[in-house]
Amino acid sequence: MLIRKFTHAMFAVLRASKWSEALLSRYMDFLRDHVLLPTSDTYLAAGVAYHLADIYLPELKAVVVEGSGKGAVPGAVLLALLAPF
Repeated sequence: MLIRKFTHAMFAVLRASKWSEALLSRYMDFLRDHVLLPTSDTYLAAGVAYHLADIYLPELKAVVVEGSGKGAVPGAVLLALLAPF
């Protein structure tokens, strides 16, 4: 539940920043390098990566629906959000 809340909050921050390229890049680099494809012991991190993969799209959808009056997610941003998967 904690990972879900952090993921939701990060998507909300990205939406509030109007999907800032710099912030999006930093977040996606962190996810790729430390969660999804860590360079350290991958067995310990595999469960977290699987859980993130499971909740990622539902949380993104929830944040987009919450901010539906603020515009849709630009195509380039959506591609960047899905690139690590």
